Amino acid sequence: MPGTKIYTSIDDALSSPLDVIMLDLSYMDIEELPEDIKEFSNLKKLNLQDNEIEYLPESFGELKKLEWVDIQNNYLNYLPKSVSELNKLEYLNLNDNDLVVFPENFGQLKNLVWLYFNNNNLISIPDCIFDMNKLQSLCADNNMITEIPEQIISLMNLSQLSLANNELTSLPDSIGKLKNLKSLGLHKNKITFLLDCIGELKKLSKLDLHSNNLSSLPESFSNLENLEYLFLNDNNLTELPENFGALIKLVYINLSGNNFSIEEKNRIQHIFLDTEIEW
Repeated sequence: MPGTKIYTSIDDALSSPLDVIMLDLSYMDIEELPEDIKEFSNLKKLNLQDNEIEYLPESFGELKKLEWVDIQNNYLNYLPKSVSELNKLEYLNLNDNDLVVFPENFGQLKNLVWLYFNNNNLISIPDCIFDMNKLQSLCADNNMITEIPEQIISLMNLSQLSLANNELTSLPDSIGKLKNLKSLGLHKNKITFLLDCIGELKKLSKLDLHSNNLSSLPESFSNLENLEYLFLNDNNLTELPENFGALIKLVYINLSGNNFSIEEKNRIQHIFLDTEIEW
């Protein structure tokens, strides 16, 4: 929104509430928002990053024109049900809070494209998220999530999915149906094997599987024809599939911290003459 005034004080903003399009209250040690925040009926962009906010008022849902909200690094442990009424919201950053659950009606945010809730306390991906079929980026690193539900198939527009540093042990069959996925981050989990469906992610350009418990890779891995960056470091691999050389677009691969023999390392280096390999 070039040329739009950015308000940095609630008091100043309340002096002309209808003029407020962008409100930046980041890094101000704010503990709570006033109920009269609802007066900013034309507000489109709100930055509340790095404060001490524990909850949002119910009136938050009356900010009907909100498109972009950043509430990262606060102390939120729940969201008001009214947040589901922000039907123009496209970007929501909830990183670094204390969230355990989301409201059941959270899935009504049908226009959400970017959703981030890294560093919270969730043990599962809330079912309501699978109603957000416009989502392109979903990041939930550093939680305690134990599985990716089969319903992930409903998020067909996802181009980025990151679930690093959780408690995952496997992937669902349906993950192969995410045909638009370009970046997949699954590092620092407890994944022991990959299903053949991983090879169906034909648009994938970056895959991070470092620090898992993988001892082998499926032959279908070679079908990832657009893969450019691959992180397999710190697993239990002793070899790569024979057809791995089919990954002709691979620019970088990290294989450090595995159990490859000298012979296997030589074979891999011969296959990827133009690829940067980190041992």
